[in-house]
Amino acid sequence: MKTFKLGLLIALIFAAGFAAGVVTTRVVVRHVIQLAIAQPDYARGLVERALDRRLRLDAAQQGQAHEILADAQSQIKALRRQVQPEFAGVLSNTQARISAILTPEQQQLFDHYRTEHREIFQPW
Repeated sequence: MKTFKLGLLIALIFAAGFAAGVVTTRVVVRHVIQLAIAQPDYARGLVERALDRRLRLDAAQQGQAHEILADAQSQIKALRRQVQPEFAGVLSNTQARISAILTPEQQQLFDHYRTEHREIFQPW
């Protein structure tokens, strides 16, 4: 019986650690994504430092990588501006279609869900 209790305790501790790890990872990833969206220059800097650290770029390569990433960032920004209105329309239409199939109680829950997860329901 003692062996069973000990095994159960170890399994519970493992499960709790796993759950905590999953939650922590989700929170950190969400934060990093929000930060990258809000501050693209910061995100680009992280990528530059990671490339430099892993690839051991020399000074010339660092400068070229910086220029390449800055160019890519400006292209992505222009693409976002171009696609954003259509993207916003798709999001708005999706929300309206979902709202149309819900009961009033479900609608309140959906509104609350949208408030909690506003980053999902807002275009860039």
